[in-house]
Amino acid sequence: MISCQLAVYPLGVKDYGGPIKAAIAALAAAGVEHKVGDMSTEMVAPDQEAIFRALRTAYGAAAAAGDVVVVATISNCCV
Repeated sequence: MISCQLAVYPLGVKDYGGPIKAAIAALAAAGVEHKVGDMSTEMVAPDQEAIFRALRTAYGAAAAAGDVVVVATISNCCV
């Protein structure tokens, strides 16, 4: 198993929720197990390819909704 903590920080937008909601919807569509928190979203998957695919999809969705900074912490032991 591999885990990832993901935080999306919208920049210079009035509707900061748009990029965040887009990233979360992309994670749901990617099919990875995820839990939305107040400051970040945690996801787990059986292998790193699934995590990186979901991360790439979430970043793309957030960036399409506005300027963003995305911070991700990935671990193969903190699941």
